[in-house]
Amino acid sequence: MTGSQTAVREAMNLLLGISKDDEVANINVATDEEMQAYENGVIEVELEPMRPYFGSPRPTAWNSGLFDLFIEHFSDENDVQFNVDQQAEIEDIFEN
Repeated sequence: MTGSQTAVREAMNLLLGISKDDEVANINVATDEEMQAYENGVIEVELEPMRPYFGSPRPTAWNSGLFDLFIEHFSDENDVQFNVDQQAEIEDIFEN
C-alpha cells in the first residue's frame, strides 16, 4: 500500500469511527428509509460520521454522495488533488 493509499484508508477509518479495517462490520450504516429520503431530496448525506449504505449490491446515490464528500474533504484537509485513476480507485471502495 502506498503512502497516499494509507492516508486515504486512515481518513476513511477515522470518519467511520474505527481504527482497523476489520471493525467495519460494527459500524452504523444508512438505513433503507434514509436512502429513499436522500434519493427523493428530503435529506442530505453527511460525511461525519460516515455511514455507508450496504443495502444494495449495486452502486447507490447515497454512497456516490459520500464519495464526493470524501474526495472534497480529503483534498481540502491534505492539500492534494487526485488524478482520474486515483479517484476511480477510491470510488471503487465506496461502490463495493
